Amino acid sequence: MKIAVITLTRQGTKLGEELFCKLLTATGADLPVTLSNEARDNYPACLSDRLSAYRPNEQDSLNCPSVCQAERLTEKEQSSSLTDRRADRQFHLFVPVKFACPSDCQVDDLSKEEKTDSLPDRRACPSKSIFLNGPKIYPRSQRFSFACPLRELVTYLFPKYKGFIFIMAAGIVVRLVAPLLRHKSYDPAVVVMDEQGRFAVSLLSGHLGGANELAIKAAQTVKAQAVITTATDSSNILALDMLAQKMGMTCEPLENLKKINAALVNGEKISLFTEVSLHKILLPENVNLVFTELINPDIAGKLKKVPIAVVFITNKVIDVSSLGDTPYLFLRPKNLVAGVGCKKGIKSEEVIAALHSALAQVNMAPASVKMLASISLKQKEQGLLLAASQLGREVKFFTPEEIARCPYYVYSPSDFVENTIGVGGVCEPAAYLAARKPARIILPKTVYCRVTIALAMEN
Repeated sequence: MKIAVITLTRQGTKLGEELFCKLLTATGADLPVTLSNEARDNYPACLSDRLSAYRPNEQDSLNCPSVCQAERLTEKEQSSSLTDRRADRQFHLFVPVKFACPSDCQVDDLSKEEKTDSLPDRRACPSKSIFLNGPKIYPRSQRFSFACPLRELVTYLFPKYKGFIFIMAAGIVVRLVAPLLRHKSYDPAVVVMDEQGRFAVSLLSGHLGGANELAIKAAQTVKAQAVITTATDSSNILALDMLAQKMGMTCEPLENLKKINAALVNGEKISLFTEVSLHKILLPENVNLVFTELINPDIAGKLKKVPIAVVFITNKVIDVSSLGDTPYLFLRPKNLVAGVGCKKGIKSEEVIAALHSALAQVNMAPASVKMLASISLKQKEQGLLLAASQLGREVKFFTPEEIARCPYYVYSPSDFVENTIGVGGVCEPAAYLAARKPARIILPKTVYCRVTIALAMEN
């Protein structure tokens, strides 16, 4: 989880430095994990103009891996920067220029007014801003100093980080982030701390964004009091979106989540049908837990007595029309992998339409698709890459040699494909290889115009 710590005052900077140093030593397992922000970079048109003003220019970038996008680095640099140094790039600290550490910076490019107003000591002035045409942000390892208005800084950083710790008044933060909010499924976690380090308040995206966990972690780090106000947490009840987050699932439809969590807190009867093994102790007494290895698609219509709310944990499409106005929620496990083969010059719409047709054929939900997979010969196929981007999924590519090692019982080899690209198949072996084992093919190679799709399901 990439987190920005932002401070305004000298005292706040001291607390920020303490947080920064101690949180960097935390292991990945100790950090809150956000699994729901897959499409968070697709901000609506109302924000695009505001955000585009702060996007870096290729020529203006100093190629600092902590702020610049990873795609600016070579493949070798990405490997060393993103893998070898992943632990010490979890957190970035942003402090006003006037409180920058003198030993980290040199005087060069600030205006006379900025030198006079911001820095009594010339040694504390950085040499170059990261973005000459954007906010004045100066590199200091994983610490950065800024010489721009706070609103400009936050507007620029907001879509780039999954968590924020603001060390300042809560009112300031509310006014800063309010115009930037999109939806609870996309907005980052926001935590506010007072500069004395007494409280860590989960302000925004407590569950889906992980702000509650981040507030608790920050509070533990500096021996502060975490302030959590979400109803389920204050009632010591595991909210369904938290359950989904911890198990790597997706909630849909999100508009029903509020009603069902309210029913949980109010002690109303809820039926939960699951294909995933759950321990009853995780859930309050008002939840009727029904475990079944195979949920029937028309199970909702067979309920003898319709409960206050119904929850399904399944990757299947369920007919809920018989529930009427009863609120329902699906928790979708991400355990499907779509293997994709396609003609050269394929369009993204063709790939997406083929995938949806394939899922409908086996009655599976699109939200349960974990990733796409294909052969490495398609690594530069723009239609495939764009389709994956629009779906918010990654594409995993396998070399012909890797596919050739896939056992033949997984797929039916094609002589035509083997004569064309050197291996007997693409979509089936790619889907199987990308899936976590044990896995099985639930939809063999199926042709949809210029696209072939196969689906593998992890058990």
